Amino acid sequence: MTLAIVIGYFVVCILLGIYMERRAKAKAENSAEAFATGKNSLGVLAAFGLMVGNIVGGTYITGIPGGVVRLSLGYNWAILGYVVGWALIFLFTNFYRTANYKFGAATVGETFRCFFSPRCQKVMSLAIILSFGATVSTSFIAIATVFKQLFQLSNTASYVISIAMIIVLALMGGLGGLARLNVVHMAVFFIAAISIVLAGMGKVPGGFSTAYAAFAEAGHARFSDAYFNSSYIIAALLSLPFATFVSALPVSGLISAKDAKTAKRAAIMLPVAALLVLFLLSLMGIIGFGFGIEGGNTLSYRLAETLGPIYPALLAIAVIAATLSTATTMILFISSALVREFIFVNKPDVSDKTKLLWIRICIVVLGTGFMLLGLLSDDLITIIGYAGTLFSVLGICITAFLVWKKPNEKALFWSMLTGVIVCAVWAFAFFFVKGGNLFGLTPTMACVIASFASIIIFTLLFSKDKESKEYLAYKSYRDEFLAAQKEGKA
Repeated sequence: MTLAIVIGYFVVCILLGIYMERRAKAKAENSAEAFATGKNSLGVLAAFGLMVGNIVGGTYITGIPGGVVRLSLGYNWAILGYVVGWALIFLFTNFYRTANYKFGAATVGETFRCFFSPRCQKVMSLAIILSFGATVSTSFIAIATVFKQLFQLSNTASYVISIAMIIVLALMGGLGGLARLNVVHMAVFFIAAISIVLAGMGKVPGGFSTAYAAFAEAGHARFSDAYFNSSYIIAALLSLPFATFVSALPVSGLISAKDAKTAKRAAIMLPVAALLVLFLLSLMGIIGFGFGIEGGNTLSYRLAETLGPIYPALLAIAVIAATLSTATTMILFISSALVREFIFVNKPDVSDKTKLLWIRICIVVLGTGFMLLGLLSDDLITIIGYAGTLFSVLGICITAFLVWKKPNEKALFWSMLTGVIVCAVWAFAFFFVKGGNLFGLTPTMACVIASFASIIIFTLLFSKDKESKEYLAYKSYRDEFLAAQKEGKA
């Protein structure tokens, strides 16, 4: 039955993908730009569906329940840091919509190019490729684990099936189609997760209160402990919220929404959904502990098997739905950024058909490559946290630009580059060098220090005006956008 449900769900996704592809062609939305950006066509739910690709991920289903049992509820700080940012991202709507209105910018990288310079755009786009590549690799592991655990498949078979599913859907319908399909994935995820939690509460030995009491007595209910100490928490709250301000999926939801009001409405829904996801998955971990299941990336699967024959099927489609909502959109972003902002940048004579072909080729090649990198580590949430730290670097810089107003292009570029290099060096040391944290600093803390220090130092070195010329230009463009918005033209 589980196999039939999983196959049925994937067939439904394929059929929806084919429909989205035909819909795009019928509406003349099958250009490279429309395929990659959505082109101001999304309503509230579709824009939210695009944004939510960051929070409803299969990685979280495998990582969080086992993580809170293996360590503690402090495992959630990596996600709570993002929740703070998602609650504030609507404040950046005017910044991105202004770039879209004035220059036609459709991505974060293009916004950086329009307001600052091509080299700032390249740093931003490189961060997208590296960060999303890391997240795609973890999503691949999540969905492969479904097939391995529930269907007793070999590693090779699990990997091949997982890669094929993700790549096929990433090729269909473009960003607008994936955003709308994500709404379906999101609904399926919540139905499945709520069903498993309710069943678990009813069946866990002694009841949920007994399970939670044992969970707390074992020390897992703490949000702060020896591992998740004050330094870890401060670093998470000082870095991860900034990551959301330049994270490509939420920002593209702001840009691709049909108007600014729609974008803000979608953004306000984001932190609510994130907290609900976190709550449900933490409950799954507590219930699993009540059943005596050890922590680890397989806890949620073993819990589903314990509850009865229908629940492995529900968990399988929850993971598949969550993974497809994340991995497919991120692979499209990686491929689009490489083609639009590196391979064919400043080449206006290249045909739209050629660009679209290259985007599709990159989806297959880069998507497969990044997914296979997921075999290097099984600490899925940690990988996502450090991948997000790359965005934190850039988010701190752009926030300083909008709030301080003094940073100019030169200060922003060197600050961003410094932060990205520090993040890459510390993350590499953490995963591949014996001893882990260089100088006793975690990658997140090192990036927080480097980002805040570099933007202050480089701004004082390179910018002598109270408000930089870049900020004054942006303010002029923003005022023009706001005036057009009042007239119903933006």
